[in-house]
Amino acid sequence: MARPERRDADYFPFYAKDGRTLFLLESKYQCKGTGFFTNVMRFLTMEENHHFCIADETDLMYFFSKCFCDEESGMDMLSIMTKTGKIDKDLWENNKIIACQDLLDSLEDAYRKRKNNIITMEEIRNSGGRNPVKGGSKPQRKGKETKGKETKIEAGEIIQYLNKKTGKKFSDISFIIARLNDGKTTEECLKIIDNQSKDEHFITNPKYMNPQTLFRPMHFDKYLNNTPKPKKESIPAW
Repeated sequence: MARPERRDADYFPFYAKDGRTLFLLESKYQCKGTGFFTNVMRFLTMEENHHFCIADETDLMYFFSKCFCDEESGMDMLSIMTKTGKIDKDLWENNKIIACQDLLDSLEDAYRKRKNNIITMEEIRNSGGRNPVKGGSKPQRKGKETKGKETKIEAGEIIQYLNKKTGKKFSDISFIIARLNDGKTTEECLKIIDNQSKDEHFITNPKYMNPQTLFRPMHFDKYLNNTPKPKKESIPAW
């Protein structure tokens, strides 16, 4: 029986000269920025097909644990890497997929003697955010493609409703898409927004009215069934 072709690598080239991304990370986070950058590249190098989706809570926890970084600063550094183009902006903002074209280019030598080619960014785009994705896979059936488009449209309507409620300009729909793919409904997502917008804790701490907090798996049912109590008005002492 033939040995399966490898879709990972043992090393990636690390150049001594600073690029813009590494310079910005080190300027803000010092050695922590250097460590995170190299750990992300190491992670993607060893990961099957060199990309990873962190839309799911457990995948997110696993990724930051492997990179030895806390979620708050890690998400900020990923945002910086997206702005500089080190991480693909479209994949990150729409699907929370971490993929790097520069890394794929640098790993081509490792695939020269293999029968399979390294995965392309286009194949990653067509993956739908699943971990992992097989390179050279057959195109998805039209039914699945249609379902995916419908889900994105629903998620877009939900994020617009959230923006209207909060006055913000959120664009990250990855957590919403993940919940819709889990079988949750648009109506349930809208109800969560309504519930938490009336919740006293969320009113006092408006920073929590964001898609990442509202639509995490661990919060969904709790927020869905939350019945906000009206804020008690103080009775003046006459």
